[in-house]
Amino acid sequence: MMTERIEDLNEEGCVVLEDHEKIQEVVEFINDAIDWEAKAPKVQKTGGIVIGEKTINVLYGDDIELYFQSEFGLKLMKAEPEFF
Repeated sequence: MMTERIEDLNEEGCVVLEDHEKIQEVVEFINDAIDWEAKAPKVQKTGGIVIGEKTINVLYGDDIELYFQSEFGLKLMKAEPEFF
């Protein structure tokens, strides 16, 4: 998966983090989100986070919630300004 995303690194808005402390902060931020058992709602916007070989889809819209989705499941979090 990561190889596919490397081609996208020049897309507008794409940020590459190489600082392991910042990467760990992002991982903890996602892991602290609430496990969501229901289906993901229809959203207006999507983004993505690639950490190593894992891709996490970020689903969001006009609501104050955002969803993190990976092969491990779905998590819900109130949109925090520091995330963006």
